[in-house]
Amino acid sequence: MSKAVSEIKEKVDFEQPQESVLWEWTKTIVYAVVLALFIRAFFLQTFKIPTGSMEPTLRGAMNYGHGDKIIVIKFIYGFRIPFTRNRVLAMTEPKRGDVVVFETQGIDGLDQGKDFIKRVAGVGGERLAIVPDNPGWNPQLSDVVRGGGHIAVNGKPLKEPASVAGRVYYPAGEYGSWETAIPPDHYFMLGDNALNSRDSRFWGFVPKGNIVGKAVAIYWPPNRIGLVR
Repeated sequence: MSKAVSEIKEKVDFEQPQESVLWEWTKTIVYAVVLALFIRAFFLQTFKIPTGSMEPTLRGAMNYGHGDKIIVIKFIYGFRIPFTRNRVLAMTEPKRGDVVVFETQGIDGLDQGKDFIKRVAGVGGERLAIVPDNPGWNPQLSDVVRGGGHIAVNGKPLKEPASVAGRVYYPAGEYGSWETAIPPDHYFMLGDNALNSRDSRFWGFVPKGNIVGKAVAIYWPPNRIGLVR
């Protein structure tokens, strides 16, 4: 009898550590998943660039066989309150020159449920125009033939930041062919590759609540690692 009890005790002692190790691994995996979801929801998120609308700043998979993979800081414009588009504890507001990721929900002319990336060219309360550099600008000609222009804000040529003021844009679309007033808490977004970008010139303004975060760095591929400027 004592031998049988001893064998049972040894079996129990052997099985308990195995169950304990399995439980510890399960908890670790669950904690890691929860932490990753928390970080993704409020702090950081990664994105892959699919198109060439932001070239040369960000390379798209369409033209290079791969897209730059970027890190987006979400909390810099404030923590989004769950199930709302309101934010709290913002470190800064989106400003001209920022490269931002935003949701397309509620923006007419865009596929719903997607994330886009563009550069902030104008902010709410401003009047923005793309002023042609060519005095003989002819809207009947193609963009390349008629030439591009530069941004003017509230009737004055934009001088900074260089990431916007130094780029050539093309008057086009319903909102980009003449001076347009940007509503409060909205943003006018442009692609750096203005000839190949469907942006606010065509579909209008991005509400503040749609902004996901600021693109800060390229982390892949290795030869492209660097800050997004």
